[in-house]
Amino acid sequence: MAILAPPPSLKFITNFVKRANELENSDPVISYYCKYYAIEEALAAKVHQTDPAAAEYITNLLDAVEKDKSNLNDQDTITDEMVGQAYVERFATRVFANADKDIINKKVTRTTASNLLAASNFLELLKLFGDPDQGLLDRIKYCKFHAARILKSYASGEDPNEYEPPDVTLEDHISEPESTRIDDLSRSVQRVSLDGTSSAHSVSSTPSLPMPSSPPPLALGFSPVAAASAPPLIFTPPLAAPSKPSASQSQPYHHEQKHQVSKTEVQQIMDEAERFSLAQKHSRYAISALNYEDVDTAVKELKAALKLLGENVS
Repeated sequence: MAILAPPPSLKFITNFVKRANELENSDPVISYYCKYYAIEEALAAKVHQTDPAAAEYITNLLDAVEKDKSNLNDQDTITDEMVGQAYVERFATRVFANADKDIINKKVTRTTASNLLAASNFLELLKLFGDPDQGLLDRIKYCKFHAARILKSYASGEDPNEYEPPDVTLEDHISEPESTRIDDLSRSVQRVSLDGTSSAHSVSSTPSLPMPSSPPPLALGFSPVAAASAPPLIFTPPLAAPSKPSASQSQPYHHEQKHQVSKTEVQQIMDEAERFSLAQKHSRYAISALNYEDVDTAVKELKAALKLLGENVS
């Protein structure tokens, strides 16, 4: 089910929500990490403290992530952090390489700009696994710079393939983080996002990314293990009605009459399950808030969880 667009106060996570929706079916693992990153970005900005719409949106996004995690709980790309990092890194690198190949071969199109922006989003997902090194930051900057350059060329009626870069390679920029070509132009890149809105928001966190020696072509949205990532379909056959025992099969002891659950009891069971589910949700929200030292929100959510569990909380 597609996730709705975020409210205005969370506009900076729009691209990651879009990516999550685009890959929901073709690559649910990457879709999961896009949602996860969107939550981390949203919480880091602490917009939910002043905007009820943002708080509700983040809560719904947390529910979506929990559902994804439950559906993918048999995938080591979700349960094993190292495997997950490798999967995201491989996916992001392939999307990047496919777009970069257009630049190298001077076959740039508007699609190249879109793929570069997508690659920058996927590369940013690696921040979930640790603090970023300069190599990763430079590669993200490279993607945004060329995407902005290409779009600007089309807007001014110029051919983006006539661009002549300085006599340096991408590896030079990665090994020389103070390169003025990227640093001086990065400010203009911050104004560019997939939908033309501001994308200057940033957070900390990821590992270095090796350049592929001969990257295979990859269409945006393609997953090398999409089929393997899909949760298995489990069919549970209905229980057959028990047959009436024959005289020779009669039991030597008296069977106790089974208790028939009333409608009221069923409702009580459902209410109890919902109560615990809400308590878990508030607890998760409290933990997420603590990750960003948001003590007020953490206390508020913990109190809500305790109240649902029947504790008297002042």
